Amino acid sequence: MENQFVLSSRLLENEFHVRSRLMENQFDVRSSLMENQFDNQFDVRSKLMDNQFDVRSGMIKNQFDNQFYVRSRLMENQFDVRSILLEKQFDMLSSLMENQFDVRSRLMENQFDLRSRLLENEFHVRSRLMENQFDVRSSLMENQFIQNQFDVRSRLMENQFDVRSILLEKQFDMLSSLMENQFDVRSRLMENQFDMRSGPMEN
Repeated sequence: MENQFVLSSRLLENEFHVRSRLMENQFDVRSSLMENQFDNQFDVRSKLMDNQFDVRSGMIKNQFDNQFYVRSRLMENQFDVRSILLEKQFDMLSSLMENQFDVRSRLMENQFDLRSRLLENEFHVRSRLMENQFDVRSSLMENQFIQNQFDVRSRLMENQFDVRSILLEKQFDMLSSLMENQFDVRSRLMENQFDMRSGPMEN
């Protein structure tokens, strides 16, 4: 009985020691596991924050580089477009000035030709008038000799009327031709100016 009691007591002691050791080991294992988890989570979070910082810094740097490149290209393109536009405007203005000079020169030539023709026609009309007056006066003198002054005066008035009507018709024809030429020249000048102005707007 005593031996059984001693054995049971020892068995209980051993069981108590084993359970205590087991609980201590479980506590140690759990504590070490929690420490390892905490350390691992801290390392993972620190690495994640480092990676996020690197990624964000790289993105910011790339955005800055891309913005700088895009802005530089945009400024270059704007400068090229403005230079081309200025060249086109200069060419259009030079062409407009040349066309205006050509139109004005042709207008002056036409005016000079019309004035010269008007003077020539006026000279011919006056010469015809003087000839007719001379003929009328000569016929008047002849008719005076035969005492036919009434017929001579009627013929003189008819000839003067005919000469004046011819002179007026010539002057009217010359003035109408001058006005038509001036209208054609001004219409061509306005068309050239409109074409020159519409050119820069289309560009």
